[in-house]
Amino acid sequence: MYFAAMAMGAEMSTGLPAYTHLRRRRQSVSLLLSGMEAVYHKKAVGLVHFRFEGMKDLLDSLESLQKSGDTCTALLVSQCFNDQKQLMAEFRFTWTFRQR
Repeated sequence: MYFAAMAMGAEMSTGLPAYTHLRRRRQSVSLLLSGMEAVYHKKAVGLVHFRFEGMKDLLDSLESLQKSGDTCTALLVSQCFNDQKQLMAEFRFTWTFRQR
């Protein structure tokens, strides 16, 4: 699998929970992907699955945004696994949230 396709799936697994949470709360917040790091462990062949387990970190960051009313960042991690549950890659995304 091409690395950019994996990066896009990983980005979606961290960005979509943030977007969904903000939409539900009807907050006017801009989302900006301000940094990305990736570590590839194995070549991914076939179907892959992404796991994002950082909801607590995300919610803590958004809570601090609501209190400060300005800008905050969150480092969110997504892991990519194949069908045999082997770790293919890890992605670290820095998201910046700014109150509009």
